[in-house]
Amino acid sequence: MIWVATFETGHAIGIDDTENGIQLLIHIGIDTVSLKGKYFENLVTKGDAVTVGQPLIHFSPAKIKEAGLDPVVMLIVTNSDHFNNVQPQPIADAAIGQTAIMVQ
Repeated sequence: MIWVATFETGHAIGIDDTENGIQLLIHIGIDTVSLKGKYFENLVTKGDAVTVGQPLIHFSPAKIKEAGLDPVVMLIVTNSDHFNNVQPQPIADAAIGQTAIMVQ
């Protein structure tokens, strides 16, 4: 089961995969908390169980850039000390400017 924790500002989401024991933080942008939710729409709420392929957040990278901020998306394993080896894997088919974060 995959559970989520959302942030009121919509710029980040926590994911707890109870089956695999991994805890993730998806953080959208640098200093985007300062936008106070502007340009972000959470599609799930705290405590929701989510499935693979389900959209979690919609956001506007263009609007974030217009606000003078970097819209980079960071995926952070918050409990990496529980695993022997955590390595990022490239996503060859990722679309530039994609505006939804989904469980993969």
